[in-house]
Amino acid sequence: MDLIDDARQKLRGRFRDVVVAVLTPVPKYLAQELHRALRGRRQEVFLEVFCTYDNTTTRAIKEAYYESYAITLESAIRSQRLNDSQMLLESLVSNERDEEDMAIPELPQRVARQLYQAAGGTEPDKGELRRIFTTYSYQTLRDIFQMYCEVAGKQLEDVLRGKAESEEFFGGLLTAW
Repeated sequence: MDLIDDARQKLRGRFRDVVVAVLTPVPKYLAQELHRALRGRRQEVFLEVFCTYDNTTTRAIKEAYYESYAITLESAIRSQRLNDSQMLLESLVSNERDEEDMAIPELPQRVARQLYQAAGGTEPDKGELRRIFTTYSYQTLRDIFQMYCEVAGKQLEDVLRGKAESEEFFGGLLTAW
């Protein structure tokens, strides 16, 4: 019997939950949380996990998910009815961010223009938005979002917030941002 089993047997309530969480390796704990989030359709948990950890950590989380549930995280998401918002989650989980894209100085300006074209108009290009949000490193995304402000003359957050009122997909992007 290990320490986690001892804690589960001897402790009760929220204190037990906290002790078990602290003793559980981070990838395994996050895999459990993602499993609960998937069952409860709580996309914000996915966004918090996959928008805050690097590729190495997300790979470890996906491995822990597979070890715990005998299904890949990508397959578990696909087994749900895929709307635009769930497709964003699948893209976040499936893709690996280019963590070395900061070496290309002209990249943020070029992608900011692509983002402006994809986000504008009455029919935004969700596939292109999804690609931009899930491909580039976090530092490059920050630079892209700053350049977007120069290109569009307004904050990306304001554009997404205006569209989020009518579509869950944009709420997901706003949360990811």
